[in-house]
Amino acid sequence: MMHERLRQARKFAGLTQQQLADKIEIKQQSYQKYEVSVEKGGTKMPEKLQEISEVCGVSLHWLLTGEGLMAVNSLPIDKEIADSLPQLSTKQKDKILKYMKEFITDNKEIVMEMGGVFGANNYQNNQHAHA
Repeated sequence: MMHERLRQARKFAGLTQQQLADKIEIKQQSYQKYEVSVEKGGTKMPEKLQEISEVCGVSLHWLLTGEGLMAVNSLPIDKEIADSLPQLSTKQKDKILKYMKEFITDNKEIVMEMGGVFGANNYQNNQHAHA
């Protein structure tokens, strides 16, 4: 449901409801209603969906439909990680990848709540493909 995807997108971006509301220039209480009742017709917000998708770095298509990949934009930490990789040896990169896979496996609920590594819909498909 869209209200769940709104929450996932916000958490993916590491924002509180207040922070996201400030970024899209609405009151926190208005944004809170989006996460609670957007499907129920209680809140009309089509003009803000594009802004929310841009601020959170998620696909507007995913936000509207739940289909496709969730993430489309890199977050600042993604750039920091990517910039650090050339400094590491292959052995160090392998070790980091192992830790990441273990973290994802051991924390599936947290990863899924945040939209999954490959987007909420694609995470399970990816796990089945590699099982």
